Amino acid sequence: MITNKATLEKALELLKTLLTKQEISREDDRDLYEDYLYNSEVEEILNLVAEKLELDIYSYNEKIFLTPGINNKLFGYTHEDLRKALPYVTRNSELFMAYFIILVVITLFYKQSGADTNRGYVNMTEIVESTTQKLDALVEVENLEAVSSEYSFNFADIAKLWENKSFAKQTRFGEISNLASTTKMGFVHGVCNFLQGHKLIKVVDEQGLIVPTNRFKGIIYNFFEDKENKSKLLTFVENLGLVNREGE
Repeated sequence: MITNKATLEKALELLKTLLTKQEISREDDRDLYEDYLYNSEVEEILNLVAEKLELDIYSYNEKIFLTPGINNKLFGYTHEDLRKALPYVTRNSELFMAYFIILVVITLFYKQSGADTNRGYVNMTEIVESTTQKLDALVEVENLEAVSSEYSFNFADIAKLWENKSFAKQTRFGEISNLASTTKMGFVHGVCNFLQGHKLIKVVDEQGLIVPTNRFKGIIYNFFEDKENKSKLLTFVENLGLVNREGE
């Protein structure tokens, strides 16, 4: 319950900072961080306002993060917005290909759908290879059309789109261009750059590595902690190819 104006002002200052910076840390914003952590009224007001605005607040590793909730029309992305924001994406099939790659990235960091990652990094080549392996397994799934309908995800289209891309492209000078839009590596690189722009991963270009940020870890940790928030689609993607690989 709100008891005074000062409490409301602190909560709104927290919200303003989160909307501006997307995160508050004990190291950089100690006063705001401790207002949220130790003042239950401030926390209550902030969570109430965030809920009404369809925003999610996560706390992880001495940081507080703010993200749009699912289908948030005010602060979130529409399909059209994402087609404009993601490199090499102009059609819905390419957009869903990007979604699939993001799911693959999550499964590489979080084995067995656990809340704690046992990977400090993954490399671009591994993402390409894992995506290929899972899509190869996908086309072998019986009644793929029904599966696509169940998950509201046109798997057949993205599998065909991926198959038609080469791993890399050779230029007329004989050099290899991994980042061409027509290649698997180029498409993955575009998705990773998008994730980096939203402070979810860090791309180490020289080594072709991606490293998860605390923001990424916090979102995933809270996602798995919410037992009602178990994603059937994420589990489905995670398990693709596992049976075949275990039987080799």
